[in-house]
Amino acid sequence: MKRHSHHEQIRQATRQAHERLDKRIARHDVASPAGLALYLEMNDLGLSGIAPKDDAQGERLGKVIRSMQTACRADLRELGHTATSLEPACLTGGLGALYVLTGSRLGARFIERRVAQSTHAAVRDCVAFFAPCDADAAWTDVLSELSRATEAEMATIETEARAVFALFEGALRVAETRRQPPVLA
Repeated sequence: MKRHSHHEQIRQATRQAHERLDKRIARHDVASPAGLALYLEMNDLGLSGIAPKDDAQGERLGKVIRSMQTACRADLRELGHTATSLEPACLTGGLGALYVLTGSRLGARFIERRVAQSTHAAVRDCVAFFAPCDADAAWTDVLSELSRATEAEMATIETEARAVFALFEGALRVAETRRQPPVLA
C-alpha cells in the first residue's frame, strides 16, 4: 500500500469539514453587500476564536491572524459594519490552524473574483481582505512543515485543523443569526 504524503493525509482528514463549510458559505451571495459582510464577519469571528500557541508556529500564526483580521475589519467598515469578536479565544492553534488559514487565503481567490464582478460599488471597494499576499509561498512553507511532522504530530495537527473548520462553521452560524431580520410579533 502506497504511503500518502502528509498533505494528502490532512486533506483527507479535513475533507468533510472543509466541504461542509464551503457549502454553507456558497449559500450566500458574496457579490452583494449583505453576503460579503456575512463572509467577512464569519472570518473576523473565526479568527478571534484562535489563540496562537506559545512557540515559533504560534508566532507565525499570530501574524497571519492579525493581518487577516485587520484587513477583514477594514472591509467591514467599508460596508458600514462593525466587527465583534468571540471572546475569549476558544482554540489554541499551531500548524493545523496555519494549514486552514493559509489554505483559505488561496481559496479566497475564488471569492475575490465574485467580489470584483459585483454590481455593487461598495462590494467592489472592499479590497483589503482580498489584497495580494504571498499565499503561494506561505502555503509552500506550511506544506514543508507538514512533511517534517511525525505521525503523532500529524494526528494532533489533523484534530486542530478539523477544530478550526468547525470554529469557522460556528462563526458563520453566529454571523447568520446576527444578520437575520428581526421577527415582528
